[in-house]
Amino acid sequence: MANYKQILALDPSGNFKEGKGTTGFCLLDTRTKTVTTWDIKAADYKSTEAYWTAITNCIADMQQHNKSIVVVIEDYMLYESKAQNQINSLLETPRLIGILQWYCFNNGIPYYLEFASVVKKRWTNKILAYKGYITVTPSGLTTLHGEKISRHCVDAVRHAVNYNTFINQKKK
Repeated sequence: MANYKQILALDPSGNFKEGKGTTGFCLLDTRTKTVTTWDIKAADYKSTEAYWTAITNCIADMQQHNKSIVVVIEDYMLYESKAQNQINSLLETPRLIGILQWYCFNNGIPYYLEFASVVKKRWTNKILAYKGYITVTPSGLTTLHGEKISRHCVDAVRHAVNYNTFINQKKK
């Protein structure tokens, strides 16, 4: 199997109608260990489908420019402790994840689904900062190259670093 040179990780929020969500992205160059982050905000789009299309278009663009790429998508699980909060929810994020999974499959883009619980404790902000992926200011602000980044982007960094450390490096 391939040892991917680029990892595109997403912390997806499909929420459009139930609060305007933000999807965080991280592109990790596995050779230099440099990361680039950005996000796409539902509030910038007129419809759910336009927002979701912007996300799939971003994947397409990254794949077109990086032939040795894998997409890592934060997966969704409805935990019993949170089930009560999801009553009457449109479950927009799981819908988006399904679209992303189908999109990658249908376009021959390798992808990997990973739960947040796998990476949140392993890759704390303190560890990511120690490893040089992000900076945490004395006031607690999370930055990358001197610019503030959203928690969604930080979560995408967690997924990219985890995949590269424990999965990508094993595929020689």
